[in-house]
Amino acid sequence: MQLTRGGEYGILGVFYLAKQPPGKVVLLSEIATSQDIPQSFLAKIFQQLSRVNIIRSVRGARGGFTLARSPETITVREILEVIEGPMRLSECLVEPQLCVRRSDCPLQPVWLEIHRQITDILDKTTIAGLMEMQRLDLPSPLFLSQP
Repeated sequence: MQLTRGGEYGILGVFYLAKQPPGKVVLLSEIATSQDIPQSFLAKIFQQLSRVNIIRSVRGARGGFTLARSPETITVREILEVIEGPMRLSECLVEPQLCVRRSDCPLQPVWLEIHRQITDILDKTTIAGLMEMQRLDLPSPLFLSQP
């Protein structure tokens, strides 16, 4: 997975929806404008997120988007993997049989540990956690180090 603007925009869009009153339906144009995201790009991202039940699309005159689940249950990793694809720090972690050095690779344990730590942080970081971090005006995700 390579992080792109799409992943960032997906998180920002879901975060914006999470800050709304529960069940409030928000126009795509409002989200795009408030987050400075091209509307057509956000529409494609939101299609992906609605297919996996992170957000819900509401059609009609009062249509728009709302969260499909509680912000406590939506992780940053989940959003990123929907948009960017599976996490892969190195090909050898995804398809070890392709690695010519797999029997004697000094890097594989390092890649595995980095991958484990990154996925652990992204799994622990929920949209609700990001909201709390912003509310407390924390400069970094310090809450992640607490049980």
